[in-house]
Amino acid sequence: MIEKNWRVVSSKITYQDRWIKLRSDDCITSAGGRVAPYHVLEYPNWVNIVPVTSDGMITMVEEYRHGHQSVMLGLVGGAVDTNDSVEGSADLAAARREMEEEIGTSPTCLVEMLRSSPNSASHTNIVTSFLAYGLKPYSGRKPDDSESITPCERNITDILDDLQSGQLLMQALHIVSIYAAAQFILANDFTDSGVSKVKL
Repeated sequence: MIEKNWRVVSSKITYQDRWIKLRSDDCITSAGGRVAPYHVLEYPNWVNIVPVTSDGMITMVEEYRHGHQSVMLGLVGGAVDTNDSVEGSADLAAARREMEEEIGTSPTCLVEMLRSSPNSASHTNIVTSFLAYGLKPYSGRKPDDSESITPCERNITDILDDLQSGQLLMQALHIVSIYAAAQFILANDFTDSGVSKVKL
């Protein structure tokens, strides 16, 4: 069994702006080896949402992703802001806010399905995935200035088929959330008409 945590001899923030915070650690491993510098990205927590419409479709977004330099299909989601709060749950507040901003809908129900680590080797944050249903129109849709987003509706079975065939390329964390949603819907009974119409 692997021994306990590494020992951090020193640590400093080597770069920070509004997008990123890079921490550089001087570490001693459990076996006594030295790793310096070891770079860690201190991101805020993120949320991903799988919104289900009244006719059983999934609302997604087509968005330009500069890292890949292309428009990609993905889920509604984003970072948890420091001022996000609903009854003590910043993740819930962030999920609701992202839906309102990106696709102009507000959910009646938000159910947490999954918590995961984006990259435990170098990222400090956690991603929480939600299933959203009972969607209502929200008039204040306003994506961030850096976002170019077009909402669209997709059949979740078609998305899974296209992913497995290699016809569709998506962010890995979004794929995890979609598979989690499919399993979650199959494993639970929903009285909501939209969720019950999802074909799997």
